Amino acid sequence: MLRRRKLLCLLALAAALGWAQVPGPARPRLVLAVIVDQFRYDYLLRFRADYHGGLARLLERGAFFTDAHYLHAYTVTAVGHATFLTGATPSESGIVGNEWYDRGAGKTVTSVTDAPPGGGRAPGAGGSSPRRLLVSTVGDEVKMGIPGSKVIGISIKDRAAILPSGHMADAAYWYDAASNRWVTSSYYRGDLPAWVKSLNDEKIYQRYERARWLPVDSTNDSGAAFCTMAAEPPSATARAWKPPRGAMK
Repeated sequence: MLRRRKLLCLLALAAALGWAQVPGPARPRLVLAVIVDQFRYDYLLRFRADYHGGLARLLERGAFFTDAHYLHAYTVTAVGHATFLTGATPSESGIVGNEWYDRGAGKTVTSVTDAPPGGGRAPGAGGSSPRRLLVSTVGDEVKMGIPGSKVIGISIKDRAAILPSGHMADAAYWYDAASNRWVTSSYYRGDLPAWVKSLNDEKIYQRYERARWLPVDSTNDSGAAFCTMAAEPPSATARAWKPPRGAMK
């Protein structure tokens, strides 16, 4: 009996040592989180034939959720941005809407409103920061767990650049419609980096001021305007297409 126990202990030790020596998966150098506002699930099916790049790769080689639901009822953008990389509902995250009435301040505030100093916009008036977010994001946990890592948020709107990036982000940049410039906040840095200033100086928006937005497959200017909200039955391609084997449901 004693021999058997010794043998079992030796086998268990050998198995543990062997398991410890198995190399784990390589740590990714870059994690890119993308949010497409108002991109309904049915767009993946209705326009499947037009996806040949990144979306096609995600559909064929990524995790594809066909029955995903929100736990919260108020699905405005700021709430979604806060939930996306925290997993927290509004009652936990503190982000209950795009804006709300702050009883302490006696005024309406946005989800990222922050009075200077600490959240002043550079350049511009007012301030923006993640101070109203009450929980940590994936980026915050990465910053704490992996020294030297970088987290950056970029979006058209301040809330979309700030909330998913979290409290410890190295930078957040968004587009200021009033000045037609990319801006940031003194919460992150006192001035824009040289590459953002250079981008602003190019004034790229001027190229599209009088542009006509048409479907990508239009052969000339006679193409009909693109409308994703048209009430139409799904195409034959959409009805026939199914998620690849192994996709998540």
